[in-house]
Amino acid sequence: NKVFFQRWAQRRSITLNVHAPNAAGKFPFPRVDLLVLSAGEDGHVASLFPKSAHLNDKTWNYLEVKNAPKPPPARWTISPEILRQSATNLIFFLGPEKQQALKLALDPQIKAEEYPIKMAMESQNPKQIL
Repeated sequence: NKVFFQRWAQRRSITLNVHAPNAAGKFPFPRVDLLVLSAGEDGHVASLFPKSAHLNDKTWNYLEVKNAPKPPPARWTISPEILRQSATNLIFFLGPEKQQALKLALDPQIKAEEYPIKMAMESQNPKQIL
């Protein structure tokens, strides 16, 4: 058991450090297999809100969100690179109030900085939009 927990702790410390891509543009560990996501009415996803400074983060990391425009104001999220590089994104637009969000998310004129859910939808990897 001691060896198991030592390895677990080592993996955790690696995961929680900031990771940037190497010279070939690859990250130092495998991508996430599956992300299950829900879009906000304002187009936010995974606590990445429109016009947030975090939208330009190029690391592979967890990010602290302070003063989020929706409760709770303090949260943790994943970087946009994790969102973009996941193997599969399962994206939900649940309820009638999200139908306008889906319409805007599908609009090619709207950029991801304005509507972060587009980062997950424009990923080169498989995605399902429900």
